[in-house]
Amino acid sequence: KTLAGNGGYHSVGYEDEDGIEGDLLYGFSSTSPIDDRTFVTSPDYDTQAPSVSSAPTVTVMPSPSPQLIECDFESSLCGFTTASLPWTRTSGSTSSVSTGPSGAFEGSYYMYTEASTPNYPSKSFYLTSPELSTSISGTAEFAYHLYGLSMGTLYVQVSDDASSWTTIWSKSGNQGNSWGVAAASWAEMVVSYVRFYGVSGFSYTSDMAVDDVLVTGVLASTSAPTVSPAPSLSAVPTPAPSRSPSSFPTSNPSHSPTHRPSSAPSSLPTLGSFICTYATTIT
Repeated sequence: KTLAGNGGYHSVGYEDEDGIEGDLLYGFSSTSPIDDRTFVTSPDYDTQAPSVSSAPTVTVMPSPSPQLIECDFESSLCGFTTASLPWTRTSGSTSSVSTGPSGAFEGSYYMYTEASTPNYPSKSFYLTSPELSTSISGTAEFAYHLYGLSMGTLYVQVSDDASSWTTIWSKSGNQGNSWGVAAASWAEMVVSYVRFYGVSGFSYTSDMAVDDVLVTGVLASTSAPTVSPAPSLSAVPTPAPSRSPSSFPTSNPSHSPTHRPSSAPSSLPTLGSFICTYATTIT
């Protein structure tokens, strides 16, 4: 900055940066010494959205369905019951040729129906589970054997009271001399019992068998897991750091103003006040 005399008047110029492209210059005249002048610009506030991390991923791992009953018939019937035309626990082959399995699906023992006279045609055989924990959905997995030219039909049925039954799986006719594996499922049903219901065909060659029964289900008292909602996030403006005030020396620089702002800061004295002060000094 440069100081120069001007016939008793001192032209003083100050420059300040306000973040706007171009020069900002304020000017006035005075005969009195000029103390340090400080121009303080209003701080700008930048409204910035805070960085927001995404809500944590909540993974609900389904718990395995509880086993309602599992039986391979190796040592007992596991609580299964049978009616007047019984399912029989046995090992090895059945008593009839050209029908029935030659052995268990796994292990030694299995359950089968004997269709020899007088147990055909269309005779019913029931193998009913004990009362299970009440479920609202589930699956009965099992191995089955349906071999014989006059094979009838095997049904899997479920019930909530052991009196009214709903069929969830069935298979009819000769399926060959080998074991098959099946899964019979139910959903949105109250189930407390599962049974195997066999109907013999038109002759003795309709011995059927089941083995390795596993029943699983979602218990009626099991509630769905609760997942807490993600917390709400709000953006808070972050103020920009205020600018440091500028200090100016008491020397009298001579700098003719080239730009005048549309409105001078209130902290600057007006030109009229300095002229009045000068007139008083001359007098």
